[in-house]
Formats: sequence, C-alpha cells, structure tokens
Amino acid sequence: MKNALFIFLLSSTVVFARIGESNIEIKQRYGGVQTRTATGTNTWTGAYVFKEYFVMVYFLDNKSEAETIKPIEARKISDDEREALLKSIAPGGEWKKDDSQFNFMASIWINATAHAVAYQKDSIRDSSTLIVTTMDFYNRMEAEKKAKDKSKADGF
Repeated sequence: MKNALFIFLLSSTVVFARIGESNIEIKQRYGGVQTRTATGTNTWTGAYVFKEYFVMVYFLDNKSEAETIKPIEARKISDDEREALLKSIAPGGEWKKDDSQFNFMASIWINATAHAVAYQKDSIRDSSTLIVTTMDFYNRMEAEKKAKDKSKADGF
C-alpha cells in the first residue's frame, strides 16, 4: 500500500522537465538555476534542486537535450520511480530495456518514439543516477568517448 501511494504521489505531483524544452520552460518547472557552467559553443549545463532530487540539465542552443537525476538522499531509484520519471521526462511511446549490450555498470532503456535513451547507474555507497538523453546527445557522447579511448593508445 505504501508503494502504491508513493507512486501515485510521484506521478501526480512531480513534474519533471521534458527533453527538448527551452531554458525558460525548465526554469518554470525547476526554479532558478543553482549553477550554470558553459561547456562549449552554445552548450551549457544547469544544476537545479527539485523536490528530493539534484537535477543537471544539458543544453544545446538553450534547449534541453539531457537530464541527470540523482536523489539528494543516498538511496537507489526504484523501478517504479524510474518508470514514472522516464514517462515524465521523455513522454510518449514505450520504454524498453536494452539487454543487447552487457554493462555491469548501468542498465539502459530506449524509447524509439520519443527518440530517447536512459541509463541508470546504481552505487553501493551512493545514490542511483538516472540519465535521460535524446538519441542525438547519446550518440554524440558515445562517439566522443570512442575517440578518446582510441587516442589513449596513440604511440604504441
């Protein structure tokens, strides 16, 4: 009964920003940005505290393209909580777990309709982290990571 009440409250009262919203819309949802950090040309991150979460929003041309959500209290994000967050942040379509790649560090979900990817990292000593991104952002970050990994071996 407690879990059902928690999920009802989470899904009915917590309204998270949606991927693709402007920085103005995000401000209306989360309040003022706590910390703003330029990360490149027309890209920046905004740190927010909303309800019981730390939220980091990644912006490109003042449109959100990714969000990192982490509970303030050191705890794991439950399956029901994750589902509610995913439906709120990238609505439409169905979130499906991607078991095609083995990754003991994170679980990955894909929503083809919303063109979104999510992954959850759980820590033994710290809170879970849920990252929700556009497919474009995810693919760009993966390409950058691969390029960095290849450059590490340069000179051998």
